[in-house]
Amino acid sequence: MTFSLVSKIAFICNLCMIAALIMKQFDIMSDSALRPMIIIAGYLLSVFFNVIQCIWILVWLIRKQPGVLKHLSIIPIVNGIFLIVQLYLLLK
Repeated sequence: MTFSLVSKIAFICNLCMIAALIMKQFDIMSDSALRPMIIIAGYLLSVFFNVIQCIWILVWLIRKQPGVLKHLSIIPIVNGIFLIVQLYLLLK
């Protein structure tokens, strides 16, 4: 897996987390077959992929590899913000 792929998967899972929070708040899609998949991707997989991505970035920064800033587009930054929100929701 490449860093770009992990970032994209984490971002999609973060969108599923937003959808799961909205489904929980407004009780929509209660009879849909997609609901369990969205909840699993949103609450479990998003945390997993965000942690992998953040560890990957930390390893790059520790090793001082060239091109670290090239890969830090808006998606990894948004995923890092989502990780902070997810950890807050888990520990709340």
